[in-house]
Amino acid sequence: MSNIILPINTIEGSLQVVNTIDFAEGLGIQHASIIKTIREYLPAIEKDFGRVRFQIGPFETAGGVQQVNYALLTEDQSLFVGSLSRNSERVVEFKSVLVRSFAEARRRLSNSTPTPSYQIDDPIQRAEAWIREQKEKQALVFENAELKPKADYATKVLDSSNTLITTNIAQELGMSAIALNRLLQEKGVQYKRGGMWNLTAKYNGKGYAKLATFHHPGRDGSSRTEHSLVWTEAGRELIHSLLNPAMTPAAQSVQLATA
Repeated sequence: MSNIILPINTIEGSLQVVNTIDFAEGLGIQHASIIKTIREYLPAIEKDFGRVRFQIGPFETAGGVQQVNYALLTEDQSLFVGSLSRNSERVVEFKSVLVRSFAEARRRLSNSTPTPSYQIDDPIQRAEAWIREQKEKQALVFENAELKPKADYATKVLDSSNTLITTNIAQELGMSAIALNRLLQEKGVQYKRGGMWNLTAKYNGKGYAKLATFHHPGRDGSSRTEHSLVWTEAGRELIHSLLNPAMTPAAQSVQLATA
């Protein structure tokens, strides 16, 4: 039995369940006994682990195909019901099989592509899948609407011959933009207010940097305005002179002349 994997079905999009007929067979008991146990402890099961899905469907029995009352149990529900059985060698082994079966089902689900709604026969599951697809599409539209203006803005700044963003200068210095901003703050070049970097009075108004403004739509459709500090070539040279004098344009010119 240790190599057996129980059939785990996926319903309602991603909910994984085992039917009580396979469950009873694994435990080696009558199916009616499992149903009786579930109904006896139903309030406790549903209180902590959600609604039990009772079903009626055709199953092969000793007397042929018959309509059978059964239940679909989630992983938590099935483990709880299994815990109600007195431990024996078979019960312990079955619990191990149960855990491995759900783990394998999760692995398969994570590696699979969701079935498109138009390929689902069950009308309720098809409707639920369609709603999920529409929500994902709507979220993607909102995300693109919000990110595209920011990307366009960043491209515009990067392509500009007059200004540079902090990240560009940080890369020249071999550090992150966060680290560079912190160093500039420590050296009294800038300070942060309202989530935005500003030059201190000592450096403000001297052509080292300027505020760039851009607009983009928010998720709610409203127009949002944001500001960002961008550096001029004079500001770039200032930063290098403070942190890495050998990289200033003047120093590089001397190096080229003496090379």
